[in-house]
Amino acid sequence: GQDKERLRLAQEIHDGIGPLMSTIKLNIESVKKDIDDSAEKTFKKIENMEELVHNVATDIRGISHALMPSALKDFGLVAALESLILKINQAESINLAFFQSGLAERLNPKIELGLYRITQELINNALKYAQATNITIQIIKHKYNVMLTVEDDGRGFEKEKIQELVNTGIGLQNIKTRATTLNGTFHLDTALGRGVTATVEIPLKQLQ
Repeated sequence: GQDKERLRLAQEIHDGIGPLMSTIKLNIESVKKDIDDSAEKTFKKIENMEELVHNVATDIRGISHALMPSALKDFGLVAALESLILKINQAESINLAFFQSGLAERLNPKIELGLYRITQELINNALKYAQATNITIQIIKHKYNVMLTVEDDGRGFEKEKIQELVNTGIGLQNIKTRATTLNGTFHLDTALGRGVTATVEIPLKQLQ
């Protein structure tokens, strides 16, 4: 339900507000051409308005992308994850590696969105809590299922706390819910000083 609402809002922003902002920008550019060169103060005010419109348009694109990443919708899971990982690696604070197999063709859109959001959350957890220097992401499509593995080399935690964290942590609860919604499973493996390995397995047959 949340994903459907995100998609609806993203489309409304993209299709409704986006063109309006472009129209405002065109009108400002037209007014600039009509102003006499001697009206320097007025020209400066219009330039400031143009910059504000540009900033708002950039923010709108960012909100729309956060609600429903355009790369995911247009080009699929692999391209969207590669774009996400590239942006994180550019910060040079942690190294993310991504490997995939069997994804030459796109998956069911529900599965792609679910795996993308789950990967986002797992990366976010590793960045916030794991004190990791490396994160490895693997997605392998088999005949009847697709498996996502996210592994970090961070500090990890005691195995006995896994169930407690899954039950109480909002991020991990969201991952479990997304996996369950796709008829899949979510599993964590960890130990103190050995990092965390998260595995999500989603069946393909039931949704395709």
